Amino acid sequence: MNAPIYGADGRIVAALDVSSARSDQTEGFNRLIAATVAQTARQIEADNLRAAFPRARIVFADHDESEVAMLLAVDADDIVTGATRDALSPNETAWPWLKHRLTCLSPETGALVHPRRRG
Repeated sequence: MNAPIYGADGRIVAALDVSSARSDQTEGFNRLIAATVAQTARQIEADNLRAAFPRARIVFADHDESEVAMLLAVDADDIVTGATRDALSPNETAWPWLKHRLTCLSPETGALVHPRRRG
């Protein structure tokens, strides 16, 4: 079970790989390991995005049909300056998060906040 880890520039920077030679390992346990590996890879990508854009607000795009967290780095002028690879997935229409509600994490406190609206 493995998962690529993408950097803030969209390139593969690492991979997680978990292998086992246990004869008593069940298919259910294999699914659990695979899900954990994938979730850990996505968490590392999110941490990489935060490190690459330390002054940006990190915005979550809610997507009911996906278990993937689509993250955007937004500057003080509300311009998207970075995104996780899943936010720009080629399997979706271009920039799929535009049609979803956005929620932010404050860079200072980590609290959830709603994005500012410019008029």
